[in-house]
Amino acid sequence: MSGIYGVLRVFVGFFGFIALGGIIWFASSLASAIALAGVLLGLTSLVAAFIPQRKLSSGKTRRTLVTLCVVGAGAGLVLVADNFSASGGIEWDVVAINVLHVAALATMAVIALRRPPAST
Repeated sequence: MSGIYGVLRVFVGFFGFIALGGIIWFASSLASAIALAGVLLGLTSLVAAFIPQRKLSSGKTRRTLVTLCVVGAGAGLVLVADNFSASGGIEWDVVAINVLHVAALATMAVIALRRPPAST
């Protein structure tokens, strides 16, 4: 699982950076709720990307990672829904990136939940 988790950390970090860059680039033309969802997605992804797998043995760290992933995935789904309601047409590349981002966050959360707790 360490290989998958490592790849997911890279993907989530990269997608988080892209999400924040997109929000900064298009901030003037976005509604405040959509901008907030983008910032949440980007920041939670960047924080989640920096949690190493060896720290997942702690229950508190696992709960924190799962919470970050759930908040980020929820924000990503808000962005996907906004893309589907766009009046100028659906940008399928943006939808695909957001869906991949949400899937990567969900997979990280599943890995954190399936990790056995540390023996004391």
